[in-house]
Amino acid sequence: MMMRLVLMCCLCCFVLGCTKDNNEGQSTIRFWHFWSEPAQRKALEAIVRRFEETHPGVHVELTALQWSDGKSKLHLAFNAGTQPDVLHLGSDWLAEFAEAGVLDTISSGVDTDIQFGPYAIPWFVNARALVQWTGSHPTYKWGLCATDPHNVIKRTLPLLWRWGAPQFYTRMPLQSDMDEKLVYALDSLRLVAHDHALIVPSRDLDQSFLRGEVYQMYTGSWIMGMAKEQGITSYRVEPTVSILNGDVLCATKKSTNKKLGHALARFLASRGIANMFTDSVVDAGLSVQEIDRYWVDHSEDGIPWFGFFDTLKESVPVATSATLLDAEPIIEDMIVRCYDATSIDDVRRIVRDARSRLQ
Repeated sequence: MMMRLVLMCCLCCFVLGCTKDNNEGQSTIRFWHFWSEPAQRKALEAIVRRFEETHPGVHVELTALQWSDGKSKLHLAFNAGTQPDVLHLGSDWLAEFAEAGVLDTISSGVDTDIQFGPYAIPWFVNARALVQWTGSHPTYKWGLCATDPHNVIKRTLPLLWRWGAPQFYTRMPLQSDMDEKLVYALDSLRLVAHDHALIVPSRDLDQSFLRGEVYQMYTGSWIMGMAKEQGITSYRVEPTVSILNGDVLCATKKSTNKKLGHALARFLASRGIANMFTDSVVDAGLSVQEIDRYWVDHSEDGIPWFGFFDTLKESVPVATSATLLDAEPIIEDMIVRCYDATSIDDVRRIVRDARSRLQ
């Protein structure tokens, strides 16, 4: 009996020792991202599993954030010291976190002319394009976006540029371009809003367009995938100057797995791997490394795809500043209020109020 107890104790010690060694031999990388929808998460998980297969003993812990409250959660994490090792950001968010000193410099290893500075690896680029219905006569002349954070700017700013305020939101301080040019551009928007425009959240707007209810609006390249699924071809894309949106990958300065974190970021943005994601998630836009490949591979999608590609080539980035994210809801509120303005003097007061809030 004593001998059996001794053998059992030895066996337990051996098992516990092996378990301890296995745990010590495994490294965990925490990756926070904004691909929170089910199809997006599934596509990202599949790519991350490939990274784990090529890096035995490495586990990537994924955390999905929402654009609506992700910024607040990131601030809390950095303040508490619980920040991730790798972080997905929109290019317009980059300046705030870079200037806060929480990001690590990282070499991109990405062969592209599109760069976002020493703290980010360029991942995807996208732009909102002007789509026009070519089927039966729609009910609404325009589709305008309301209430959705970040989307009001992206779907409306190209119109303000076309209608007389081409520099607004492209440089800081924003107040310097909140002048009579912007007033007249917003008044044009007011007139459009009053003249048979549908004003609804982004997703409702896209569905209304595909039902043939809206003649024209600005939307992302995902509309092509939605149209293809429903067998819809009665639309075209008119290339115009729009906002160049970028998704970037960053490494955090206080990461305890910097080497592996950098490796994961470069892997996700590498040639071919990024395209696996965009092939599954059409609203991701275009991989910055493979734009030329997309031109060839998507030629069968016809004129709409080339319209998005041409829009992308004509698009420009918005202003870069650590304070831009705080200014965005003020600007979006200004735009939405102008939808319901009753006169150009009313628009002028709304602009003056927004300018005062920014100051």
